[in-house]
Formats: sequence, structure tokens, C-alpha cells
Amino acid sequence: MNILVKKIFLPVMILMASFLSHANSFTGQWKGDLIDPYNNDVTTMTLSLKEKGGEIEGRYCLIYNNGNKTDCSTTDEMNIHGEKIESDRAKITFKSWFGGDKGKARITLKNDILQWHTLVKPQGENTYIPYKLSLIRSSDKYETEKFTRIFQSNTYEAHIINYCNNFESSCSNMLLMAITNDHTKSVFMSGKYSKKNQKEAYFFEDENGNKIHFEGDTIFTEFNDENKNEKGLWHITQIKDHLK
Repeated sequence: MNILVKKIFLPVMILMASFLSHANSFTGQWKGDLIDPYNNDVTTMTLSLKEKGGEIEGRYCLIYNNGNKTDCSTTDEMNIHGEKIESDRAKITFKSWFGGDKGKARITLKNDILQWHTLVKPQGENTYIPYKLSLIRSSDKYETEKFTRIFQSNTYEAHIINYCNNFESSCSNMLLMAITNDHTKSVFMSGKYSKKNQKEAYFFEDENGNKIHFEGDTIFTEFNDENKNEKGLWHITQIKDHLK
């Protein structure tokens, strides 16, 4: 093999090996939506999966009933465990964050699309899981490094995720997950963080124009043009999650 062929052939082989490894790996973050046209309801499912030695583990977050119900965890605890049965297929067991367990599903991979097929629904009265759902890979990493602060009021527990830094300076890549303490409503919004002269403020808005912002020890909410504010506590700050 001459030098020119080697220079072309080796990089191509390395690229192909990298592509095949990526294409056959369940490791990553996945997101899919299921739309019910009859009930005008949207179910959103996100998966964070990690594959190692043929074994798979991770967790899911399920938002349904138009955002009024969530089956998510605010910790890094895993609720999915399983193993590959073929290069593009795995069987998993999972539990609901509501307490239902012994759920079973089959997941199938084709390029950057993951097919979820529920085989056995978790036991428990309050559990819900789609029968079938297609999810698209949003990242090939199990989890992105992030910093989290938590705000607690009489109505909400709000988790604010900063993907820029550990709240040392302003950031435009922020995510808010707020859940009412009675678990009847959840809110997911993107937003930004502002820090100037040691004064901090957080601003979030969803696609429907609903808004939440924080200043000092107060949360301000605006839903359907109804404005409210409530004092609370920043009881945990700067939780740092690393990619593993």
C-alpha cells in the first residue's frame, strides 16, 4: 500500500469505526413527543442512558397531561436497568418515580432514532407510560456538566440548571424545572441568569408566554396574565453534576 493510499485509507477507517460505534451505542440523551389529537394532549419523554459492557442504565423523565403531570426525578438516581440482546436492541426494566415498579420495555436503535416499546406497565395506580414512542438523540453524552440551584416556597420547588458556569457570571443557557408541592402541576422553561454588582436575577419564559423570574428571596409568576409573587428559600446551591 503506497503512502498516498495510506493517508486516505486510515482516516476513512477511523471515521467509519467512530460512526459505527456511535450508531450502535445507546449512550446519550434522547427526546420524543407523542401527540394525542383526540384529547389535544402532548406527552414528552426524555431518556438519559449509559451503556457499558452490554449493560444499560439510566433514567427517564415523562411529562404529560399538557405539562400538568410529571414522572421525573430531581436527583441523579437511576430507574432504568437492562442489557443488550442484539447490537441494536435491548431489554430493560424500569420503575416509575411515583413508586410503580417491575415495568419492562424493549428499546431498539437505528442511527439516531430510538424506539421505545413498553412490554409490561409498572405496577401502581398513578403510573403512566406510553406504549410506543420514537425518540431522537439530542446528545451522544449521558449527561452534560451542569450546576443547579434549588428554590423552595410554599407552592413550588424549583430546580434551576445552569449550563454555562457555577453562577459566577451571567448565562443565557438556563433551564427551569418547577413542580408544585402537591405534584399537580409542573413547569419547564428555558431562560437566562443575570449577575451584576452582586445582584442576581433569573428570567424564564415558555412558548405560550408564561413567565417566571426570581429576585432575591422571591419568585414571581405570570400564568395566563395572572401575576403572583411568593417568598421562599434558596436551601441548596451549586450542586455540580459531572459527566461520567
